[in-house]
Amino acid sequence: MKYLRSREIVLIAIAVNSLISQMPAHADSIGSDYLVSQTFAQGLPTDDQVQPKAKGTRSKTPVVAATPTSSEQGANSMQLPPHILSTGTDIHKPNLSPNAQQLADELGLTPLYARLDRVRNATGRASADERLDALESREVISEKLRRAEMEVNFVLAEIYDEQSLYNEVLSSYTGERDKIVAMTNAVSFGTNGILWAVAEGLDIPTYRYPHLSVSSGVTGIVAGVIPSVASAMTLKEVNGRKHSEPADPNMLAKLFDRPITARNDYPDGVWTFLDTIPADDPKGKKRKDQMIDRWIADKNLPSFTDRGSSSQIDLITNSEPQKKTVTISVLSTRLSLLSQLAAETFKMNRLLLELEMALDGSKHA
Repeated sequence: MKYLRSREIVLIAIAVNSLISQMPAHADSIGSDYLVSQTFAQGLPTDDQVQPKAKGTRSKTPVVAATPTSSEQGANSMQLPPHILSTGTDIHKPNLSPNAQQLADELGLTPLYARLDRVRNATGRASADERLDALESREVISEKLRRAEMEVNFVLAEIYDEQSLYNEVLSSYTGERDKIVAMTNAVSFGTNGILWAVAEGLDIPTYRYPHLSVSSGVTGIVAGVIPSVASAMTLKEVNGRKHSEPADPNMLAKLFDRPITARNDYPDGVWTFLDTIPADDPKGKKRKDQMIDRWIADKNLPSFTDRGSSSQIDLITNSEPQKKTVTISVLSTRLSLLSQLAAETFKMNRLLLELEMALDGSKHA
């Protein structure tokens, strides 16, 4: 009797160990959350990774939802990513920051500020024409600053609209995932309890069958394996089911040269800001390229690791119809990228404040 019970425990331990051995070896050092996202994130293989199988062959390893295997050097290498863009704004300094001066040049405001400065430095000796010219320049500057601010809000309005849609769908997918996990756990716990009750019942001696240890042991083994299998299933369901969706490009599309519509296009002022190398940037990279670099290096975004992968870009920009590829992980990545894009675009207003201060004389242009 003791031998059978020990044998049962050994078999259960072997079954559990076989499940654990299939996980990455570094699981204990990186935490369960990262393990789950890295092991079961629903990514797409790139075009050069899809290899035809030889006729008559079968895959030995079942394909579970894996992370994208095509990655740039340094992808997912930053555990705690820093801020992306720095405007260099200091509202207490008398002069414009380099980036604010650059924005003034892009908006065509530098000659207008020069006219204002000439009148201010005239100390009452400016002619009526010069004063009128300065007044007109001031009005033009104010209108252009207002226009630039509205262009920023135009972009943010569309980003927030897309985020609200993705949040709604994400909530639905999360609820669906939670129901599946809850049902799996309920079946697992219920079956486990019933089988253990049967196993212990078979151990009760009777007049006709004083010992049913073999039947009891087999039932106990099944009762022990079921929760282990159910646990593996719930881990696999962490990203929920795969869903399809039609093509509907978001505000990330233009950053990756994907087709756009009038709805998700950028005003000229904002796009020039994103497509320009910052005045104080030693690396000489455009703002949009700096954002993409940070996204690729960010360890918290395991679904996006290669800007050259058409499948990954189409997935996060929704530029092409998606068939059974959209998961909780994909929607979470889109939301993170859109949030950071909104934050970096909104930083343009910090530079606009400097230009507004230069208009009223608080700063020198």
